[in-house]
Amino acid sequence: MSFNAKDMTQGGQIASMRIRMFSQIANIMLYCLFIFFWILVGLVLWVKISWQTFVNGCIYWWCTTLEGMRDLIRSQPVYEI
Repeated sequence: MSFNAKDMTQGGQIASMRIRMFSQIANIMLYCLFIFFWILVGLVLWVKISWQTFVNGCIYWWCTTLEGMRDLIRSQPVYEI
């Protein structure tokens, strides 16, 4: 093992380069897994539930999302279902 200053700093640069390369590849893999997961969730929902149930769930989600804004709105919203 050499205690030369050049060897010590070069070893640190190589180690940091390897860590950066690993993090780049891990980032790409996690991104692909994230996309694949949401595609799989979409396909499972498309196969398992009916269109009417999906629409009712979306309307319920939309109404509960806007529920916190009722105090800010002067006239209450009317939803047509």
